[in-house]
Amino acid sequence: MRFALILAACAHPAPPPAPPIANASAHSCGEAANRLEDATRALRAPEVSINKAMRERCASDHWSAAAIDCFSGMTPDELGACASKLPPESQKALFEAFGDGIAGSVARLKQLHVNIPACDKLIGAFVTVLTCDRVAFDQRVELGNETADFWQLPDKLPPDATARMASACEQSFVELRARVGESGCMP
Repeated sequence: MRFALILAACAHPAPPPAPPIANASAHSCGEAANRLEDATRALRAPEVSINKAMRERCASDHWSAAAIDCFSGMTPDELGACASKLPPESQKALFEAFGDGIAGSVARLKQLHVNIPACDKLIGAFVTVLTCDRVAFDQRVELGNETADFWQLPDKLPPDATARMASACEQSFVELRARVGESGCMP
């Protein structure tokens, strides 16, 4: 009996479980890179793989758990939303890994809303065309380069400028349809 009391006196209580890591991701950098590779095939040249570059970017840039989880489950339409979870310098590195692809253009256009219905319709049409693999890749790259940096408007336009923009966007929509209409990619 005395032996049992001595053992009980020497026993230490079990340590409490470790608290969860605050920034723990449900997914790994490898999973995020694999999904990025699969979901962005139409946004880069067919011979370009981004898997290794994305694994390295994820680790070296210390992507947040939110970004890793987003990329791990993303669809092709969610590249811009997931990229927005990265700081600007990491976003830039992400899109540079795509080479001369159109991923950066698509991501920027998807986040762009100018609050002029005809222009927002045009932007949506450009996104549709840029992600449609029935349009030649080189043509999509050209369209992306022409479009993504074009939209730098002030926050508030005077009414006459808004009307001119709407008219220009309607005309550009017609021209885009003529340019790629046979592909069946226009909305």
